[in-house]
Amino acid sequence: MNFGYEFTPEGKLCLYSHSALEGKKVSIIRGICNKAAAIMECGERVVIDPEIPCKSGSAFQSIMASGTMKILQGSEARHALEVFYRHQTGVVPPFPEGAENFVTALSAMSTPAKSA
Repeated sequence: MNFGYEFTPEGKLCLYSHSALEGKKVSIIRGICNKAAAIMECGERVVIDPEIPCKSGSAFQSIMASGTMKILQGSEARHALEVFYRHQTGVVPPFPEGAENFVTALSAMSTPAKSA
């Protein structure tokens, strides 16, 4: 799933995405469960030690988060689309008025990790 993100003033991670207006994902969030978890990796590269193969592996950056999904509407949905497109393209296109009404904008706010 494509996404955008930002940090709230309190330092919480907020992920944004979008979906069709109706479908399995939206039905589940609306009626069954709004809990979510996300794992993202980037910059993965293979690291090979030609002399000691057991030291070979991969290097990457990752983030893991869990939280609550929310279906956004109005100005919150428009903001989500702006964050999403800024993350994906580096710019925010001039959306036509009401563009947020043609997709389901989603947010997932991270919750603090619980100590073991």
